[in-house]
Amino acid sequence: MFKAVIEAGQTALRSALLINGGAAAALLAFLGNLLTKTPSANSGTLVSGVGFALLIFVCSLGSAGVASGFRYLSQFCYAHQNGDCANSWIAAGHVMNFTSVALGVASFGGFFWGGYMAYRSLIAM
Repeated sequence: MFKAVIEAGQTALRSALLINGGAAAALLAFLGNLLTKTPSANSGTLVSGVGFALLIFVCSLGSAGVASGFRYLSQFCYAHQNGDCANSWIAAGHVMNFTSVALGVASFGGFFWGGYMAYRSLIAM
C-alpha cells in the first residue's frame, strides 16, 4: 500500500513535468514559426501575451521540479523516524509531504492557467 502511494505521487509529478515542459516547448515552436512566416505590426502584442503564458508554464515546470525534491525529503524524514527525535522526523515528513502535494497541485493549476493565457493571446491576434 505505502509503495503504491509513493509511486502514484511520483507518476503525478512526472506528468506535471512532462505536460508543462511540452507546453513550453510547443509554445516556443509555434511562436517562432508564426513570427518568421507572418511578420505583422501587432506581433509585439502577441509576443507579450504568449511570453506571459510561457512564463506561467516555466514556473509550473519549476514548481513540479521543486515538488519532486520535497517528495524526496519527505521520504528521507520518514525513513529516519527512530530514536528520541521520532516525532520531529514524522512532523518534518508531514510538512515536506504537504509542501510537495501543494506544489504539485500548483503545477497542474499553472498548466491550465498558462493554456488559458495562451488561448487569450492568440484569439486577440
